Amino acid sequence: MRLSNPLHLRAVLEDKRYSKCRFVLLHASYPFSREASYLASVHAQVYLDFGLVIPKLSVHGMISSLKELLETAPLNKVMFSTDGYGFPETFFLGAKKSREVVFSVLRDACNDGDLSIPEAVEVAKDIFARNAIQFYKITS
Repeated sequence: MRLSNPLHLRAVLEDKRYSKCRFVLLHASYPFSREASYLASVHAQVYLDFGLVIPKLSVHGMISSLKELLETAPLNKVMFSTDGYGFPETFFLGAKKSREVVFSVLRDACNDGDLSIPEAVEVAKDIFARNAIQFYKITS
């Protein structure tokens, strides 16, 4: 597990040959969410996807992992995915729990004065749709 720390990617991320490559760190790089958030904040080509963290962890684990991602990472670089697999219920459960967790995290950010309610609404739209649309260049 120690070798899965995303900080081990620094040599690749700092190599000029890969400066135009985009990297998505999946599963919030759990249990290294804080390190992943840091990499997204200092490397333009690093993005974060917190699929699988939700719904696999406890409620507290899901909330703390997402809070760690949002502490440092630019909000336009954090994406949601259900990471559903196997059974259709995993897609449903991932979507349902993600809404609850994101709401909880953004509510706390509003209560703490870090975000206004309109800003939190925009962040939710970014996390659940706009960031992925932009990253994957999805067109209608």
